[in-house]
Amino acid sequence: RLHLRRDGRWVRTPTLLGLARAAPYLSDGSRRSLSEVASYYNDVYHLLLKRGEVDDLVAYLATVGEVAGP
Repeated sequence: RLHLRRDGRWVRTPTLLGLARAAPYLSDGSRRSLSEVASYYNDVYHLLLKRGEVDDLVAYLATVGEVAGP
């Protein structure tokens, strides 16, 4: 989807549907699981999430990304 930002620029935002089945992740395919992606961003951007919080985030992303049907 395209979204208009407040500064007038358009940005493309991906959907979360089917996210758990979309591996590998990142533009270079370097992360093989949602857990690896969450840990990567936690480390690179110093989010200071605890292990349990990363696990909760991964569980949330996997749940909202589920697609019913074929």
